Amino acid sequence: SSGDASQDVFIGDVLYVLGNFDGALVSYKQAASSDPRNVLAIIGQALVFAAKGELPTAEELLTKAQDIDPESLSVWQARGALHVSRREFAEAARAFSRALEFEIPQTPLAESFATRVNLVSSLIDARQVDNASQSLEELRARFPDNPVATFLGGRLAFIRGDYDAAQLQLQKYVASNPGDARGLAILGAVNFSQKNLRQAEANLLSAVRANAGGQAARRLLAETRLRLDDPSGALDILQSASAAAQSDSAYLSMLGRAQVAAGEEEAAIESFRTSLERNPDDDAVRLSLASTYLQANMTDSAIDLLDAMPARPGSALRRHTLLVAALLRDGDRERAIAESQRMIGEAPENASVLVVAGALWQTIGDLEKAKAQFENAVELEPGNLAAQFSLSRIALAEGRTDLAVSTLEVLLDSNPAYVPALVSLGMLLQDSDRLESLRPFAENAVAVAPDVVA
Repeated sequence: SSGDASQDVFIGDVLYVLGNFDGALVSYKQAASSDPRNVLAIIGQALVFAAKGELPTAEELLTKAQDIDPESLSVWQARGALHVSRREFAEAARAFSRALEFEIPQTPLAESFATRVNLVSSLIDARQVDNASQSLEELRARFPDNPVATFLGGRLAFIRGDYDAAQLQLQKYVASNPGDARGLAILGAVNFSQKNLRQAEANLLSAVRANAGGQAARRLLAETRLRLDDPSGALDILQSASAAAQSDSAYLSMLGRAQVAAGEEEAAIESFRTSLERNPDDDAVRLSLASTYLQANMTDSAIDLLDAMPARPGSALRRHTLLVAALLRDGDRERAIAESQRMIGEAPENASVLVVAGALWQTIGDLEKAKAQFENAVELEPGNLAAQFSLSRIALAEGRTDLAVSTLEVLLDSNPAYVPALVSLGMLLQDSDRLESLRPFAENAVAVAPDVVA
């Protein structure tokens, strides 16, 4: 029959789920034409416009639906979905909470379940851990033993930093729902956080092939491959992204990093430049570009870029480090020393600043001044790896081999997988025919981080 608003809404819903947004919009408009106060017809149109990225129009339609029936559960569900599309997760959680207030005994179980799932998910994304935990328990009480609750429990454990619990719950979910790659995407992120890089790669690759996890999963897979010293594999996964994704500044930055690792400095410079054009305030990209200029022996370009960079607390140390390195490369020792002294004056209690100063004097060849800076850094921060390792190198340069060995051994006792120290110790022990003494340190390193030391 024609002119039946409920029937047209139903057809619109089917077409919407199938991704036929134009056809769905026609059906929703037909329903609204037959019944101008049909809230579901207006909500359907709003969801279509939201899916097309026309969020202001979607907002206007939802406001119209809310004016007609402010106590409609469907209005608040749709409003929550709209907030999620804008990544306004706290607002989304409030909307889904309002939807639950308007549940009635006749509310279909599927609708009630979906609202509760969306509420927990939004609270997790909003990092409202306690509220998410409470809502998750309410979901489990209403729908006991539902695997989606296990999935959400894994996500919640992940953002709490309880990676072991997250792994257990997500593995349980994936085992019972092998076709849902969302679980694999988050499980891969958990593996990455646990530094289990091979398992992370396997799970993230399965997720990406199933188009789960979005661009975040793709970039995390690329990052995993970079840490596994597989820049070609990282490039493969990045270059297979959609054209829309390849215009994103975060994507271009990751692409640049992979190109640097693959030795493609010219391509990396172009990627970083394009990323910076799209997001001029991204200090991390600016610093990566400066670093790549140095690798490509474009010292003047690096200095110009760093000199023009605004002073911001989060990037000051790396900017300072790169600028000192660039000035030394350019032969401008006086300015490099002045820059180092200026930074020490601004942050005299910062061990990392002292390490940069020590490296400067070590490069110039003044080992006494270098040693003093490294020793001050260790005094401020006893576990500073760079300072400890540099002191071992100075001891070796002074001919004090036993001191260099003992310094490296102390360092490796507290940081068994620090590869530069492991390699340096191995070379020293080999020179003195004591290579067998390296065995316990090597075994500790493999036990702690097998992928790192492979």
